[in-house]
Amino acid sequence: MNTTSRPLVSIVIPVYNGAEHLVECIESILAQTYQNWDCAIINNCSTDATAEIARRYVAKDARIRVQENEKFLRVIPNHNVALRQISSASKYCKMVFADDWLFPRCIEEMVSLAEEYTGFRSRSLPPALSRGAVCVRHPKLAALSDGPCPKSRSVLQRIKSACRHGVMRCTSQEL
Repeated sequence: MNTTSRPLVSIVIPVYNGAEHLVECIESILAQTYQNWDCAIINNCSTDATAEIARRYVAKDARIRVQENEKFLRVIPNHNVALRQISSASKYCKMVFADDWLFPRCIEEMVSLAEEYTGFRSRSLPPALSRGAVCVRHPKLAALSDGPCPKSRSVLQRIKSACRHGVMRCTSQEL
């Protein structure tokens, strides 16, 4: 697959003491059929094996990098740090938590839908992120459309069947 013609997706994983599930999470990202992605693992001063696991994967795959927080951050500030790790070249970002795993076609299906239907926006995003953002999420599918769209029901059904997580259209200017 030619990844240079496909939009880059930045995957961010904010984690604190997630060693128990982190391997499965990262393996699910590595197993994606969509290969044009980069991944930032944000280790929030974990006291378990999280840092070692993350460094092992950095050594295995150049698309993965680790950000080590110097001090422990509460959830929202840590997520803000995670969102700042989104590559400036990315068209989409994907937040994944250490105890999540993705279906192998998740990112491919989500990018395909986001590219095809650019009119979907999330009302749950802060105003700074919502301009031009496409957030494709399940189970909160009802909040996706900014207005009546004749294709909404069909699109939402495709999104539901694609996977339970989504991608968000972003640019560095919006973050």
